[in-house]
Amino acid sequence: MKVLTISFILTLSAIAFAKDTNYFVVENSIVINKPIGKVFEFAANPLNDEQWRSEVNKIKASGPWEVGTTYKEDSTLGLNPHYKTITKMLELEHPKKMVVQTGQEHLHLRSERTFKKLDESKTLMTYHVQVDKGMPYTATKLPAPSFLVKIYYSQVMKSYLQKLKRILEQN
Repeated sequence: MKVLTISFILTLSAIAFAKDTNYFVVENSIVINKPIGKVFEFAANPLNDEQWRSEVNKIKASGPWEVGTTYKEDSTLGLNPHYKTITKMLELEHPKKMVVQTGQEHLHLRSERTFKKLDESKTLMTYHVQVDKGMPYTATKLPAPSFLVKIYYSQVMKSYLQKLKRILEQN
């Protein structure tokens, strides 16, 4: 009976204190040798994503680059050449942070990009994404455990950030 009671208490504790397990998080950072303003103006605007995120076919905005604007993204993911994602700009704090997120009617996706001035000509950009665990299968039609998708996407994100760095440092 003691073992059963302890097991029950541990189970309840795990449920009560568990973090939201409906999504996984991927985050990477990179130092870009450009002033924070220039990095922010380019990398925080979703309309520029198709230049540095290779899966993006097209992005359209419902209005100007500001809080409340909706972005419709068409991407090639796995076997799906036109996966559609609709996000809304929730935060835009020049030159520090940008956040877009899907609405309730879509699988959860939250993208945060933060920017930190290291010196006059160096910026640390952090790209943080929360992805619904069901989204990879829905998007790609390829079954894969979340931990493998997370490892894969972490590598993809690093390549995006390297491409972004090249674009910004060449200009």
